[in-house]
Amino acid sequence: MERLSSCPHGPALIEPQTGQRLDFGDSAVAYRLRRNVDFWPGDRSPDGVVIGRYGERTWVCFVEMKTSTRSASSAHAWSQLEMGVTHFAPSTSCDGASLRTHGDSHHERWRSGSDRLEIWPEKEHCVAAVKILWRNGPRPRPKIREMCGKKVRFVVMGLSLKKQNEVSLAFEAFGQKATLPVHGC
Repeated sequence: MERLSSCPHGPALIEPQTGQRLDFGDSAVAYRLRRNVDFWPGDRSPDGVVIGRYGERTWVCFVEMKTSTRSASSAHAWSQLEMGVTHFAPSTSCDGASLRTHGDSHHERWRSGSDRLEIWPEKEHCVAAVKILWRNGPRPRPKIREMCGKKVRFVVMGLSLKKQNEVSLAFEAFGQKATLPVHGC
């Protein structure tokens, strides 16, 4: 993927295989990441990335939508979310890496303005990896991991359905359900 802005995007994140749809209206922009490109080894890309403002900060949320709570499915979802976070991170923040990464190219295009995003995250944006289960029920507490110079909040979020496979909510409600902090990261 050369430009994030060239990915299918809009107010809703849609998973094409299952038809799951998470609609944010005009409160966020959702980019669906395409899995058919060679830098996502072994089908390890998240479904998408959602950018919106919640509280004092812009949040960049990597999202994976799941219908199953099986442990194998769960482990795969976390792997997909980790891949999204590391792919977009600049190498200078990842273990002092000296090799150029996809994240370096993305950040350079964003700084230069050649890849314009509809919602622009400020430099000190927050990052979350959100696994969405299409059912309510118990979920583990959020975990915070240091990844590539950022504290990344790993969250499981349950959504109850009013329509089959479709939920509409403002990004503020998404942030609340995902237990994102309002002040800081």
